[in-house]
Amino acid sequence: MTSVRGMARTPRKDRGTAAGAVGLFVLVDPDVKEKVDKMAAAAGVSKVRLIEELVRRAETDADSRPAWWRDVADQQELPLKTA
Repeated sequence: MTSVRGMARTPRKDRGTAAGAVGLFVLVDPDVKEKVDKMAAAAGVSKVRLIEELVRRAETDADSRPAWWRDVADQQELPLKTA
């Protein structure tokens, strides 16, 4: 691995292990990106490795929804019109 002064070394997958990998391109709010950056740095891993592990370890229901998704969906419901 090449070193750039001032950049922290982050453990990455071995060369060639990305063969067959597919892209996952998303745009997120700046606060979400900042949190991912901080989490990956604190864990000492790349953002890719962090996200892979988060997804692999997420509990899902029988329909493959994250177990916590109902809480998010409930918070995003629009108020009913009363007129």
